[in-house]
This record gives sequence, structure tokens and C-alpha cells, in this order.
Amino acid sequence: MKKEKIINWIKEHKKQLIIAGCVIGATILGIVIYNYNKESLVADQTNTDSDSLGNEEEELYDVPHITVIPKDIYDHLTGNRMTATQLGKQLLYSARIINERIVESGLAVKNALGEYDLTELGQGLGEKVYKETRYGWPFSNIEWDEIILTIIFTPEELAERRAYVAMIRKS
Repeated sequence: MKKEKIINWIKEHKKQLIIAGCVIGATILGIVIYNYNKESLVADQTNTDSDSLGNEEEELYDVPHITVIPKDIYDHLTGNRMTATQLGKQLLYSARIINERIVESGLAVKNALGEYDLTELGQGLGEKVYKETRYGWPFSNIEWDEIILTIIFTPEELAERRAYVAMIRKS
């Protein structure tokens, strides 16, 4: 008798129970995602020298903060626009390292939301683009002319890294 009352009550309140379960599940998922993002942010701040693509310890060189782009740079633009991720893949660096170099050079700044904005200096080399993920979520990104690598890395660094990449891809 008591069991039947419980079953009937559940049947009568099925919709409310499903909604409550969804709300609880979404809340738990939100907490997990929040904690994961918080841990990722802490890991990024404490592990700035690791290369997530090559899994190697790397020495980051001092990147000069430039105040003027040499005019000949604009004469040699490639027209090949790439994101930090795409630029990083060329050299087996993470997008984070490429973005750090770009910010340290004074070509972009990282805003409070974690996105990057072009500085006045970077506007001739980069373009802010707006896209959607395959799930329909909008986001912004900066696409840089490939020549930017010659600004954020010294010629020696580029030659050394390209030799390393060639060796890795050859094996």
C-alpha cells in the first residue's frame, strides 16, 4: 500500500522530478567546469615555460618590446594570415607561447576576459576576426600575417627552431 502511494506520487510528479534532476546535474557540471578552468588558469600561470606540443622544457628568450615596426616589414607581408595556433604549429610551439611573444612585443594586449586585442602597433600585421564554433558559439580571434614570426623571434631563434622542427618531422 505504501509502495503504491510512492509510485503514484512519482508518476504524478515525474515532470518536476526530471526538471529537478536536470538542474542538479547542470549545477554539478557547472561547478566541475568552473574548478577545471580555475585549475587550468593556475597551471598556465605556474607553468609558463612548458611547450604543450613538444613536451619539452624550453628557454624563453627576452622578447624586445618594439615601439615601431620597420617599414620594410610592410613591404614583405606574405598575405598568409594565421592564428597563434597555426603559427605555433609551424614551430611546434603552443598558441600560448606565441601569444605571450606577441603581447611581450607590444603588438597585442590580453584583456580581462582572456581574449587578445590588437594594439595600434599590431594593427598593420593582424586583423581581428569573428567566427563561430561548429556548435554555433561566437568567438573572436586575431589572424596575423606570417611575417610576424620574424618580429617575435630573433633570426637565430627561428633558424634553431626550424632546424628542430625539420629534425622532428624527419624522424
